[in-house]
Amino acid sequence: GNAIVVRDVTVRPPGAERATLTGCSLRLDPGTTTVLVGPSGAGKSTPIRILLGLEQPHSGTVMCAGRSLEHMDLDDWRRRVAWLPQHPVVLPASLADNLLVAAPDATVSELWTALRTARLDIWAQTLPRLLDTPLGDGGVALSAGERRRLGLARTALRRPALILADEPTANLDSDTAALVLESLADLVAGRTALIVTHEPDVL
Repeated sequence: GNAIVVRDVTVRPPGAERATLTGCSLRLDPGTTTVLVGPSGAGKSTPIRILLGLEQPHSGTVMCAGRSLEHMDLDDWRRRVAWLPQHPVVLPASLADNLLVAAPDATVSELWTALRTARLDIWAQTLPRLLDTPLGDGGVALSAGERRRLGLARTALRRPALILADEPTANLDSDTAALVLESLADLVAGRTALIVTHEPDVL
C-alpha cells in the first residue's frame, strides 16, 4: 500500500557512544495521524529527521509506498512533505515573502486562506501594510505563537502528502497552544501526519 513503514530502525551518529534511537518501528497509514509522546530528550524528533532524509539509519529500513527512502530522490520526496519545526525561521522580508517560500506561485487569495487556516489572519489584518509588512529584523517582531502559526500557514500552502510536526505546542501559553492545535487539526484532516510531543494534551 501507500503506508510509510519504519522497521526496526536504529540511529547511531558517527562517533557517538550511544544510539539516539534503538529498534524503532512505526507505520503511518495514509490519511491517519500518529502522535509520539515522550519526555524531552527521549529521541522523539529522530523519526522526523529520518523521514526528512536528514539522518541515516544505522540499521533497519524506511519504506515509503513500497520504495526504500534511501533510493528515492530526496528533493522530490521533500516537496511532498511539510515539516513544522519548533522554531520556524522568520525571514527579514514581507509577510507575503515569508509565506511564498512554501509556495512561490500562490495567489494573494491563497495567502489569506492559509493565514486563516493558521488562525493568523486577524493578526495579519492589524499589520500596517498587511501582506507587505516587513517581518523580523527591521520589521514586526513575532511572538513564539505567531512564529509557530506562520509555520502552519506555510504548511497549508504546501498542500503536503505528509505533515511532520515537532513539539507544536512547546513553550506556548494555553490559549495560543489551543489555536495551534485547532489549526493543526484542520491541516492533518485527510492527510498522513506524524506529531511528536512531550505534552499529553496534544493527543
